[in-house]
Amino acid sequence: MRKVAALVIPTLILVIMLTMIGCDGEDEATPTPSATATKTPAATIEPTPRPSVSPTASPAPTPTVRPQLTAPQLLHCRFRGSVQLDGADVPDGTVITIIVGGDEYETTTPAVYGPSTYAHKVIPTAGKIYTNGAAVTFKIDGHLADQTGSWETGGNIKIDLTASSS
Repeated sequence: MRKVAALVIPTLILVIMLTMIGCDGEDEATPTPSATATKTPAATIEPTPRPSVSPTASPAPTPTVRPQLTAPQLLHCRFRGSVQLDGADVPDGTVITIIVGGDEYETTTPAVYGPSTYAHKVIPTAGKIYTNGAAVTFKIDGHLADQTGSWETGGNIKIDLTASSS
């Protein structure tokens, strides 16, 4: 039995190996026929018709509208300073009137500079333009100030004001 086993076992191993590698007794693989290229006549390419474009008049460019600078942007003048009535500082809320060309502009104390001060950027009313050098007068709580000033477009003018209530 040993002799049979010695022959059968190697044969079985050989069969198993041949099965695994795909050699199951067939002849060489038959080549698959490949497609043969045949020459076909070239197609004639017709150009695609394009729509005709006739020139059209281009619209006239729209003029750029630039904003007009208004009097408040260009023609202001700022007045500032200390305020005294009858030789003493005035209380907060005292009305200061600035008069230019007969037009009155009002502010109150205190201003940004502290107690008994004023500061006001006079912006002319619509349609008004004050010329440089125009006379400017002031009132402190309705009393005419001793000081006067002159209009200066774009100016930042310091004028300390004093007035008497009598």
